[in-house]
Amino acid sequence: MAVAGATTSLVILLGPDATAVAPPQEATFRHLVLRSAVAQPQFPKEQLVVGKNCADPSVTADPSGKGYWMVCTGGGPPSVPLRHSKDLLHWKLVRHALATKTNHMAWAVTSYWAPTMAYFGNKWHLYVSGRDRQGRMRIGEGTSKTAEGPYHFARTPMVHTPGFKDIDPFVFQDRGKNYLLYKTSRLADGSHTALWMARLNAAGTAIGHAWKLLSGTHGIIEN
Repeated sequence: MAVAGATTSLVILLGPDATAVAPPQEATFRHLVLRSAVAQPQFPKEQLVVGKNCADPSVTADPSGKGYWMVCTGGGPPSVPLRHSKDLLHWKLVRHALATKTNHMAWAVTSYWAPTMAYFGNKWHLYVSGRDRQGRMRIGEGTSKTAEGPYHFARTPMVHTPGFKDIDPFVFQDRGKNYLLYKTSRLADGSHTALWMARLNAAGTAIGHAWKLLSGTHGIIEN
């Protein structure tokens, strides 16, 4: 689970052949945690907070202080369940962010993976991976005046790397600037995985130059 809105941090899973690359000096991180995918960490006693399918959860603190918002992977549409909580333990389903003909990504048809929310520029932003009509995974962006939506999405994907699939977006802020963290892997066989970081424009609708943070030809790299 990723929680946005507090300390800037990255948690990354690495396969045995992954290579870490130093991030650019423009961005500073208080914590960069690299954990081997083969490690066996000891987790504390867990409490079930969502009793339904909720893969790839991403939680964002509401800057107004009115609790937290969670989005999860979905197939659909309807897809991307949006939940709210006041205490991070009890969650209420508000709506599906991708639910109707007007609230969807026109270029995508299924596989709405690893969504994430962020608030900046007086708007809420929702970033989510989606599969286009050619079977390629891309990343799209939608905006809303309120966290609960409705979200309005661009008609074309924001991230589309030729020959690769783009998935698992996550937005974080550093010194007043917004960055997108995402993963790519080769379309043909899923190999040559890499983790990228790119600065978002002021509107949050496009990325600039992307820096490769980690890469590997096989194995696991997860953000």
